[in-house]
Amino acid sequence: MSPRSPVLDSPTKGQVSVLADEANRRDAPPSKHSGLTVLSVSGLEDDHVTLGHIFSHSNWRLRSARNLGDAFEALRTETISVAICERDLPDGTWKNLLAELALCETPPVLVVSSRIADDCLWAEVLNLGGCDVLAKPFDAKEVVWAVSMAWNDWKNRSRQSQGALV
Repeated sequence: MSPRSPVLDSPTKGQVSVLADEANRRDAPPSKHSGLTVLSVSGLEDDHVTLGHIFSHSNWRLRSARNLGDAFEALRTETISVAICERDLPDGTWKNLLAELALCETPPVLVVSSRIADDCLWAEVLNLGGCDVLAKPFDAKEVVWAVSMAWNDWKNRSRQSQGALV
């Protein structure tokens, strides 16, 4: 991990594992990957490194995308449950990703990240259909909690959509 990618107040390996294991125990719809796949969309390498470090203590898989084009490709080829997207990207914003997520059969749940995670951004994200906002630099406990809640939301939506098809 580079010195510019701090993980403040990092939980112990056991704390991350307990939270991740609890989220993993709930029944999930079948996917190509036996755990949770999180898509990290950010033009900042430090974001991917920090999230990789946080997830390294669990069976969660991190799929990194440096821009919207890479993110759209990942959505077409993989089962993504949660997307963490930087507010501003080299080729757009989190709103562009949110529009693309809506086109997925079972849309991933969106968490927006920003150094300026104020009430205005939080309200906008929630009002437009996102799930949460993570302040940066990332706090490992907050990331694990937000991703766990988003994954639970995704699993509930998946079950509801599967029930509607039966």
